[in-house]
Amino acid sequence: MKLFFCFFLEIATSTLPTAIVHKPYKQDPIIALGPSRCPQNNLHFRLAFGQLPPGLQLTSSGYLTGTPTQTGTYQFLVRAGNDCEYTTRPFTLKVEGAPIFVTFPDSLDFEYTPNGPIPTPQTVLVSSSWPDMPYSIDPIGATWLSADPLRGRTQLPDGPHSGDPVAISIDPAKLTPGTYRATLRISAWQATNSPTIPVTLRVR
Repeated sequence: MKLFFCFFLEIATSTLPTAIVHKPYKQDPIIALGPSRCPQNNLHFRLAFGQLPPGLQLTSSGYLTGTPTQTGTYQFLVRAGNDCEYTTRPFTLKVEGAPIFVTFPDSLDFEYTPNGPIPTPQTVLVSSSWPDMPYSIDPIGATWLSADPLRGRTQLPDGPHSGDPVAISIDPAKLTPGTYRATLRISAWQATNSPTIPVTLRVR
């Protein structure tokens, strides 16, 4: 376990999460660390320079609150201080439209013959207008269906894939002959859409 010591007041927060236009902004407070040379450590934050996204305000306790009304990239300087000392740190905050998912292919089909080999897993690519965004993919309506994402996050800006590969597997051992249908649902916090992928399994 590493211990970090601050000999001077400094703002420890280095980045801010992307904001979504017309959606309430939620983030952890900006944190300042260091010893206080004041009898009363009345630490407070304020905007020292630059422009916050329209619709957002910085509270004295370090929270950015409100609902951004315009997209764009905003740069500003935050000041943290008390009656004896202060420090500043620059920040960049992006305001973008809500993320949109794109998946490929649109559907999956499996076939299985009892006592035969298990079908090879198939791949679904999950991408989004936001790179490197965490998401979940869940089988709906089937215990014989499973999804195993490579990263569980959408494509990297400079990554080798156009989307995050998800291995889709089936376990038909307990199924009797017939046609089975299920759905894969992709979702993420604040995403505009939640696409579904129908999956069909035919047991001969």
